[in-house]
Amino acid sequence: MGSTRQITRDNHYVPQFYLKRWSKNGNTINVYNGIIKNEAMRGWRGRSIKWTAFWSNFYTDIIDGQDDDKFERLLKVYEDKATLSIEKVVSGADLTKGESEDLVQFVIIQAARTPSFMARSQDVVQKI
Repeated sequence: MGSTRQITRDNHYVPQFYLKRWSKNGNTINVYNGIIKNEAMRGWRGRSIKWTAFWSNFYTDIIDGQDDDKFERLLKVYEDKATLSIEKVVSGADLTKGESEDLVQFVIIQAARTPSFMARSQDVVQKI
């Protein structure tokens, strides 16, 4: 029997909580469209955080014939732990050893969860 749990489909490779730190209103950030061929579309634009730095089903896997977002849920655990550490760094407060470790883990995971890293990883695996 299949699970009724909702699968997260819009997978942010830059967490929304982090993007909100760059927002004036908590909902939008300015993004730069620099690789667009149409010159009129280039430049800075306001964009919804919900629709920024994500790909649909980027972390969705198929396990036993069912869609699974286990990786997305694991990332959320690390994001939640790092949130406190980031808030403390921004406010100038000292971090405990555990909070420092949480922040380091978050930074490492951030580097490894991007589309460019995933593409490079696939290239390496294909060459093996």
